[in-house]
Amino acid sequence: MNPRLSEEWLRYFLLHAAREVEGGWVWKVDPLAAGGFGPFKPEWIGPGWRRLQAPLLAVIGSEPDSGGPLPDSLLQECLGHVPRLERVTVQAAGHFVHMERPAEPAELLLGWRRRSCATGG
Repeated sequence: MNPRLSEEWLRYFLLHAAREVEGGWVWKVDPLAAGGFGPFKPEWIGPGWRRLQAPLLAVIGSEPDSGGPLPDSLLQECLGHVPRLERVTVQAAGHFVHMERPAEPAELLLGWRRRSCATGG
């Protein structure tokens, strides 16, 4: 489903991001998401994020693949529910930024956390 990832990564991802249930497989999802399986729908995630009390760093890849990048209108439909949001884009990565370019999101997260702690966020 994702041409940017190797078969090895896809096998690893399947074993750790999905679980077998009676009748097939389902994705393990963010507990704030309403759930769902199949093509992404913003209503699975966006409304649940209204309950976030902590700031959120949204790391988004710039390259097209089966999961993104999502059009700005769709991102806004999801992320518009987040009370305290910072959004960054990682170049030369698709939907799975952390798998394709692990150093960049790690540095972004560490820098964001340092700034957040310094400002009491």
